[in-house]
Amino acid sequence: MGKSLKVLFLSAPIGAGHQQAAVAIAHAMQRINPDIVIEHVDVFEYLNKFLGRVLLSTYFKSLSLLPQAYANAYAWGNESKWALLMRRCISCFFANKMKSYLLAYVPDVVVCTHATPAGMMQYLKKECQIDFHTVGVVTDFVVHRLWINKTIKQYFVAEESLLQDLIKYQIKQEQSYAFGIPVSIMYGQNYNKNMLLERIGFSKNSRVVLLMGGGAGLFPMIEVIEALNQCKTELQLIIVTGKNKKIYDKLQKIKRFIRHDMKVFGFVNNVHELMAMSDVLISKAGGLTVSEALCSGLPMLIYKPIPGQEEENTKFLIKKKVAIRIDKISILEKVIDKIFRIESNVLDDMKINAKKISKPNAAENIAGCILNNLCK
Repeated sequence: MGKSLKVLFLSAPIGAGHQQAAVAIAHAMQRINPDIVIEHVDVFEYLNKFLGRVLLSTYFKSLSLLPQAYANAYAWGNESKWALLMRRCISCFFANKMKSYLLAYVPDVVVCTHATPAGMMQYLKKECQIDFHTVGVVTDFVVHRLWINKTIKQYFVAEESLLQDLIKYQIKQEQSYAFGIPVSIMYGQNYNKNMLLERIGFSKNSRVVLLMGGGAGLFPMIEVIEALNQCKTELQLIIVTGKNKKIYDKLQKIKRFIRHDMKVFGFVNNVHELMAMSDVLISKAGGLTVSEALCSGLPMLIYKPIPGQEEENTKFLIKKKVAIRIDKISILEKVIDKIFRIESNVLDDMKINAKKISKPNAAENIAGCILNNLCK
C-alpha cells in the first residue's frame, strides 16, 4: 500500500474566511479520499504571541479608525515596487519561523488561502531551495498583486473575469481555474424554511433580516439595529455576533427596547440554516460570507464596505444585481421598507440572480483539481 498523500493548508487569521475556505476544501478532499493526511496551520501561530496580538490589533484598528489609510495601503500594494520589497521582508520573517516545520512535515501539496503564506513559499523556493507543490485559493472577487508569484502551480479564483487579471500578471491560462470561493457543503442545500423558523420561535408570516459581521467589531451592529427599529415593516431579526462577547452582552441589554422580535446568537455552527430562513442579509462584504449568501440565494445589503477587497467584492455584487450598497445609516430604513413592499419584485430578482452566479460545488471542484494534478 502506498503512503497517504499529505496536504498542508496555510492561512492567516486576518478574517475568519481564509480559514473557513481551507476547512471546506479539506473536507471535500477527505470525501474524495478518506486516507488523505491533512494539517491546518495559521502562520501567525509561529509568531511570538504578544507580537501576533499587536499585529492583528493594529490591522483591525486601522480598518475601524483609519479606513482611508487602509485603502491607500491596499492601492500602494497593488502599484508600488516597494510593496514587493516589503512582501519579501515579511516572507523572509515567516520562512525563518516555519522552515523547520515544513522540512519535518514534508507535504505533497501546500494550499495557501492567504497571500502571506503564498509569499513565504516563494521565498523558501528562491532563497532556501525548499520547494513544495503550492496552490493558491483567492477568497475575494479580486486578485491583489501580492498574491502573484511564480511558485504557485495552480490558482483558484472566484469568477471568470479574474482569469484575465491573472493573464495580465503573466500567469498561464492553463494553471488558473474560476471554480468559485469554497464554502461548506451545507450551503446551497434545500431546507424547510418554515420548520427552521418554527425551531427558533419565529413566525412564517413576517420578514426575516439576518445581521452578521460583529465578530471583529468592525460592523456597527447597534447602529444598524436601531435603524431597523424605525422600519414600518414588521420584521424578525437574527443577530450573529460571532466571538464578540462585548457586542453580544450589549444586545441582550437593549433587546427589550426593540419593537421587532429579535434572536441574538454568539458563535454558531449553523449559519447555513440561518441564511436559509432569512429574506435578506445585512453584513460586511467578506468573500466567504458573500459566497455563502450566494449559494443560499440570499439577497444582501452591504453597509459601508471596507476599502480594498471588500469594496471590490461589493462592486461585483452590485454589478450582478444581488446586493444593494448602503453608505448612510439614514437610508437603511427606507431601503428595507421599499424592498419588503408587497408589490416589489426586487428581492425575488436578487434571489434568482444570486443562485444564478453561485458556485456551491467550488470546494469539491478545487479539491478534485488539486488531487488530480498531484496524481499526474
